[in-house]
Amino acid sequence: LGVHKNFHTIYAAEQIGHLKPSTVPFEHVLADQGIRPEEMLHIGDRDDTDGIGGRNAGVHTAIIGKDFKRFKELTSSLKKSAT
Repeated sequence: LGVHKNFHTIYAAEQIGHLKPSTVPFEHVLADQGIRPEEMLHIGDRDDTDGIGGRNAGVHTAIIGKDFKRFKELTSSLKKSAT
């Protein structure tokens, strides 16, 4: 997606050492960023991993149901769904 230039920090569950739906990746991000679960939005493409893990960690979760190849496509889709 080329997201690295759009975000300060990027996390990958594989690098954290626990795959979703484990809550460990979410808890790691929350602790690292010093935020509460209700302050986080996790965007994922699968409810069986992203959705379950995010909800169990208490974070807001948006399941978009599609892998995007470009960041611009993702932001465009999110803008459309917000209206």
